[in-house]
Amino acid sequence: MYGWSKYAFLVVMCLIAALLILSSGGCKKASPYTEILTIQTEKGEIFAFLVDVANTPEKSEKGLMFREHLKENEGMLFYKEHPQEWIMWMKNTKISLDMIFFDENGFIVMIYDEAKPFSEKYIYSTGKVKGVLEIKGGIARKLGIKKGDRIVSSHLTSQQTQ
Repeated sequence: MYGWSKYAFLVVMCLIAALLILSSGGCKKASPYTEILTIQTEKGEIFAFLVDVANTPEKSEKGLMFREHLKENEGMLFYKEHPQEWIMWMKNTKISLDMIFFDENGFIVMIYDEAKPFSEKYIYSTGKVKGVLEIKGGIARKLGIKKGDRIVSSHLTSQQTQ
C-alpha cells in the first residue's frame, strides 16, 4: 500500500515541510512543541499539518481551548506512550474540531466530525488508541480523510522501526 522508498518519502516530507513553513509566515512557530505531521490516504494522497504537541499534562488539559481560529493545515496532537481509551470534550473551545483517533501504528480508527464548540458532551474513542489529532472542523471530510488512512508522526515510536 505504501511502496515508496524511505529516501523518496524523506524528500517529499522535506518539500512539504518547507512549503508549509513558508505558507505559514516563516519559522516563527517553530518550537520543540511543534511538529509537521502528515496523513497518508489509502488513495496515496499526502496532507501535511503543522501541529502543537500536547506533551505535558498542562498542554493536554488545555488543548485548543480559547483559540480564536485554526488554519486548515494546523492542529494539535495528543498521544500517550501506551494505547488507552480516550475521552475528549469541547469545553471552552471556540472553534469546531475534527477529532481523529489513531492506533499505535498511526492508522486512523475513528473520526469524530465537527465537534460542537463549547459542548461539554464527552467524546469517547472506540477502544484503546495511541492518540488523537485535532484539526479544524470539516477538514477531514473536505480532504477525504477516512478510517484506515495513516498519520505519520515522529511521536509514534512504532513507525520509527518500520
